[in-house]
Amino acid sequence: MRSSVMGEQRPAVAGAGRSGAPPAVASYAGRAAWIAFALTAPLYLATMNRAIGFIDRGELAAVAYTFGIPHATGYPTLMLIGGALAHLVPLRPVLVLNAFAAVLVAAGAAVLTLLLDRVLATVAPTVGATAGARARGGYALGAASFTALSVTWWQQANGFEVYALHAVLMPLVVLLCLRWVDAPAAAATRAGWAFALVLGLAFTNHLTTVLLAPGLLAVAVSRFGFGRRFWRRVASLVPPFLIGLLPYAWLPLRSAMSPRFDWGGTRTLAGFVHQVTGADYRGWMFADPASFATQARYLLWRVPWDFVWLGLLVAALGALWLARRAPALAGMAALFTLCGAVFAAGYRILDLDAYLLTTILGLATFFAAGLLRLHERLGARVAIICTVVLVALAAALHWSGADESGNRLVEHRVADVLGPLPPRAMLITTS
Repeated sequence: MRSSVMGEQRPAVAGAGRSGAPPAVASYAGRAAWIAFALTAPLYLATMNRAIGFIDRGELAAVAYTFGIPHATGYPTLMLIGGALAHLVPLRPVLVLNAFAAVLVAAGAAVLTLLLDRVLATVAPTVGATAGARARGGYALGAASFTALSVTWWQQANGFEVYALHAVLMPLVVLLCLRWVDAPAAAATRAGWAFALVLGLAFTNHLTTVLLAPGLLAVAVSRFGFGRRFWRRVASLVPPFLIGLLPYAWLPLRSAMSPRFDWGGTRTLAGFVHQVTGADYRGWMFADPASFATQARYLLWRVPWDFVWLGLLVAALGALWLARRAPALAGMAALFTLCGAVFAAGYRILDLDAYLLTTILGLATFFAAGLLRLHERLGARVAIICTVVLVALAAALHWSGADESGNRLVEHRVADVLGPLPPRAMLITTS
């Protein structure tokens, strides 16, 4: 027997794979993840925008295609991958990039399934428990599908944006962190490298990855304490984390080539630091109480709508149960929820929805635990019916708000404005 990260005893199982789970158990989670991808990918592809979208999508698509540098923080990982795909796939570039975003968010639903299955395996750790491996995989799939059908999550699949990759990397970082803190000594180095490398890559995609830090630190401290052992383990993460940050090196290199899009002049050290730290946005953070109140009101409406209201009851049930069974995991999910909500409320920006993803991730963890608790208390039939009904409600209620398949407003506007202009004209606009 060995102590798991959550403070409970997890039995050692003969024939266990690298993840610590026997192959048959791991296969249930893997199948559930593939099913999550197979369910969400066609849906996202059907509802995605076929052209240029609002806000930053047009800029990011143009930058990716020309291998340029977009607005802060530069997003080099996504720009390089997206640019390569746009040139390799013989279709309209914006269509390729939008489809890429849809596939990424579907992959995020698959990774979320694996993460939630790991959480549920902690509160019901053995195959012979009330909820076995197959049931856990099913509820993880249900919770991930429900989350993937929230408007906040679904909208990230509608067009080429950095949040599509964030929807993959965010749950992947958490999953790899849990594997690292719970890895036996023989596997700790490999697990730590995987976690830190992906964490570094996640930061090159979006700095709001930092919102995961309090929750992940809480889990690590609960496992290692806050003494010498903790700092040794953290120090071992530094080299792979720095390797994960290497895509940032593309920014000064590409800026020196004078690309068509060169935001921030990152060829200089001052420009590079200004760009990657997001200095342009500091004035928007916690600017005034009135803005905080306005954003908080929106958050208090949007999050319950994402969870079709009833889902929050299941999440509350799961939070109480998780707090008793796995307090470190409950603290992690609570910190995700709280940190994401406070950041979103304090950010004075109109397109707030994507900044709720961390909060949605925390609530999804509680929601999955709530489904498993329903299974324990009321039986499989009630829990399965509840899961299916909530997933169906999310799909039905959120479809119209997430469907951009017929949206051509931006494309038509661009055609109306630029179409009449003569060749090599200069267009000056005001904000």
